[in-house]
Amino acid sequence: MVDSFVWLGVSLTLMDETRITSEAAPSPKPVRAPRPKMKALVERDACTGCEYCVHWCPIPECLQMKGGENALGVLQLVYVNIETCIGCKLCEQNCPYDAIHVYKMTPEEIAQVTPLQGLIDQPWNKSK
Repeated sequence: MVDSFVWLGVSLTLMDETRITSEAAPSPKPVRAPRPKMKALVERDACTGCEYCVHWCPIPECLQMKGGENALGVLQLVYVNIETCIGCKLCEQNCPYDAIHVYKMTPEEIAQVTPLQGLIDQPWNKSK
């Protein structure tokens, strides 16, 4: 609808607003491969059970002390809840025994270490 009128000698034309829409369907988003995530792993024989890393972890359910056995004998060891670990590296940076490390891991690698509860016998090796 178009309206025209003259006001104080000036001709004005008012038009309805028209919307332009695209008839093309939105293109599908490309499927991306799952990105690696940072996850903490504890070396069994290096961990002394001092709990220092547990106190630094910002996620309460991530690092837990449980009974275990290492080269020093039976004692409390740190276990990692892989599902809740955010890979912040605070545990790694503050471990006085260099027993916990954060690694970039693919979803397949995460699935391998989940049953181990983040406790490994030797440093993580991607070639395995």
